[in-house]
Amino acid sequence: MAKKKFNYTQTLKEIEENLSLIERNELPIEEILKLSRATASMIKECKGELKSLQEEIDKIVEEIESNG
Repeated sequence: MAKKKFNYTQTLKEIEENLSLIERNELPIEEILKLSRATASMIKECKGELKSLQEEIDKIVEEIESNG
C-alpha cells in the first residue's frame, strides 16, 4: 500500500479535531492516550513540513538577493 501524500491543511484539521475530543474529557484514558500519541506524531510531521518549506523559501530569497 502506497503512503498517503502529506497534506498540511488536512493534518492541521485532524490535529484540531483530536484536541477538541481530548479537551471534552469524555473519552476513556486509553483513547486519550492513543489520540495524544497520534496528535503528537502529526504535529511533528507538520513541523518537519514547515521546516522544509522555510528552507526552500530561504534558498529562493538567497537566489534573488545574489542576482539582485
